[in-house]
Amino acid sequence: MSTAGLAITPFRPQYLPPGWSAYTHPEGQRYFARDSCPRVVTEADLYSREVQDCVAHWIKAFEWHCTERLIPISDDAELFLEPDAELQSCRYYLVDYPNRVVFWLEEDAPDALDLPATVTATHLRLVLEAHNWTHVEYFSMHRCQDVDLSLDKLKTILLHARVDQLTSATSTFPYGAKECSEFLEVVKTAQGVSGHHGMGPFLIDVQSVCWTVTSWRRSLAYGILSVRIFASRLNPTSSRMLQSIIDSRSTTASNTPACRETSRS
Repeated sequence: MSTAGLAITPFRPQYLPPGWSAYTHPEGQRYFARDSCPRVVTEADLYSREVQDCVAHWIKAFEWHCTERLIPISDDAELFLEPDAELQSCRYYLVDYPNRVVFWLEEDAPDALDLPATVTATHLRLVLEAHNWTHVEYFSMHRCQDVDLSLDKLKTILLHARVDQLTSATSTFPYGAKECSEFLEVVKTAQGVSGHHGMGPFLIDVQSVCWTVTSWRRSLAYGILSVRIFASRLNPTSSRMLQSIIDSRSTTASNTPACRETSRS
């Protein structure tokens, strides 16, 4: 077969820096992890030499910061790095696997970290735990032996959510009783499979999705119970009167801008 006139590009193998490995998430996203203390994960394309140098720079900056400020980092921790497109800055967070929370090196207000508003330290921990499970969901391929999924606890939470949906008109769980039953079935099936074959990355991803759902529910519903208890104590007449007041206020509020606009004309 003649190749005259064809430009043949030679195959160039792609290499990663020492200690790094490439993984593919069950949904197709590729990411990279470095076997170190702490472990490092990133979605930046480490097959690019420029990106390699950038990520190495930010790892050194992180290590220098910890050394300079005498900040101990557990060997169980995991550092996520996200350099910007111009490679001039880098977003990060750390994951504490044993305690199931994310954390940062600096003390800062939750809103500065794009975290939802919280009212107590317990509430904040629920938010950080939800972020932890989101991280496990996104990066489930490289730490199969280190993830404690606490499946019995997860089943208990889902069972409670199912009963809550069946018995309460003001349940704070975002999924109905039918969906809760389906989540429970998924957890039980995965737990049975793992008993025979071990908890592989695909099963970890499945279970972490369930944990993400329940964790965000617990953080978003924090503090709503007092409202639910108050509502349950109102008699039907009071409830209707309260609703009529709310309706009248909302109607007045919606008409106010139009009235002001008319007065300006």
